[in-house]
Amino acid sequence: MKKGTISILICMFIWGLSFINIKVAIEFVGPMTLGFIRFAIASTLLFVIVKLGKYDYKIERKDIKHMISTAIFGITLYFFFENNGIKYTNASIASLIIAGIPIFTLIGDRLVYKTKMNTLSIIAVIINLLGVFLIVGRNIRNIFNASGSGYLYMLGAVLSWVAYSLLSKKLYTKYSSLIITLYQSIFGTIMFLPFIFFEENHFDIITGEAIINILILAVFASAIAMILYTKSMEQLGAFVSSLYLNLIPIVTIAFGFLLLGEKLSLMEFAGGGLILVSVIIPRVEFRQKARD
Repeated sequence: MKKGTISILICMFIWGLSFINIKVAIEFVGPMTLGFIRFAIASTLLFVIVKLGKYDYKIERKDIKHMISTAIFGITLYFFFENNGIKYTNASIASLIIAGIPIFTLIGDRLVYKTKMNTLSIIAVIINLLGVFLIVGRNIRNIFNASGSGYLYMLGAVLSWVAYSLLSKKLYTKYSSLIITLYQSIFGTIMFLPFIFFEENHFDIITGEAIINILILAVFASAIAMILYTKSMEQLGAFVSSLYLNLIPIVTIAFGFLLLGEKLSLMEFAGGGLILVSVIIPRVEFRQKARD
């Protein structure tokens, strides 16, 4: 097995498990506080890695504002919505909704950059929306109540990531993924700071298990997994690496059942299946075009 394949499989396992880590930690720590602690540790670790690896981490002054704006959407807002979403729904459903990000990015590309959408892309969007509808299902009436707000938060996370992806395009033509992640983590951490003073945290009763899960999120999900994903893209290519992202909800569902006792209904399984199918369609089409 290629090193790139091993790297991407480990990365998908870490990211899939991160939904479980958040679910455990969020019981004791507020969403923004969790984000702050997670990325404060991750930023420090990434900076040490960049320094030891002697990477060139200088960026042009004009790109600082761009880095800040992407950090707001891709770190601060995204994890505000995701952490709250996982708090109010189960980790498995959250991971399935997040799996639809590529489809919403297609829509964003169409709206912002006027990118053409062919028939297969339109079909993928319809299948994805149907999948989301099946997941929400009978909870659609409660979507604005506490019991159903998790779905809205996860939708907010999806839209935040789409905005981040669209804003980050120019940065990836100038800097490496590692350097971009470093700066976004630093700026994202700073943006979390003002909000933690308004949250209710329970550090006095926090368990060792919760602390371990927070450390796993910081060290593995936010730092090591990003490095592994960057390495896999170098060895396997961006397209092949992206195909493995479909493993994330599978890992989450499996460990959500084993560790948290989460169970999905038949409708939720069907909806999740449709979302995964919708994500695969554009990638298969892209691969066929690449071969041609």
